[in-house]
Amino acid sequence: MVNSPIILTLLSYLGPPWLNRQGPKRLDKVRKNTTSAALSSHRKAVAPPTQAVAKARAAVQAPYRWFWDSLDQYLLQSGLKQTKQRRAIVERFINLKSHVSAERLHADSRDGGLSVGLATIYRTLNLLADAGLVEQKQFGDGHFVYEIRTPGSHHDHLICLDCGAVIEFENEEIERLQEKVAAAHGFQLTSHRLDLFGHCRKEGCVGRDAQR
Repeated sequence: MVNSPIILTLLSYLGPPWLNRQGPKRLDKVRKNTTSAALSSHRKAVAPPTQAVAKARAAVQAPYRWFWDSLDQYLLQSGLKQTKQRRAIVERFINLKSHVSAERLHADSRDGGLSVGLATIYRTLNLLADAGLVEQKQFGDGHFVYEIRTPGSHHDHLICLDCGAVIEFENEEIERLQEKVAAAHGFQLTSHRLDLFGHCRKEGCVGRDAQR
């Protein structure tokens, strides 16, 4: 005997299949309609957040499309895979911009919900450096920082000895003067690095205020 209320309800609606040949077809129709309605409801609930996240991510990544394409090519040539964890770390690195230390990236990644160790952060940054996508720099305080190497772009730095602030600047006159000096000494420049150290005048300089 059938005791299930759901089955009894279906049988009462469809009638005995041996008396009504349309019973099985009606049952299939009910199942299809129920499944379609459930999927539609699920898509309406899930799609907007997913699309919003994808749109926000695309907006952030758009200026760095060359970066992602170059990284994917490097990974392919090196026989490596683009893992979700690595991609998430690189996204955090790009979002931080400017000069980023491994420690700062590690703290930011942890704050963003990524369960990664400092060693993983260093491996990721070293991989980006090996791919020629970031440059490792040291500004005299013993700590290394990393910045993106944008193709066709060059800048120099002003570094505060008190608070450690790093200011990027470009100056065409300095660039021409360096070329002139190199030519006078019989040199053909292939690259250069100019870091100027001093004391910034901004209010609230942590290092300067601490020395008072």
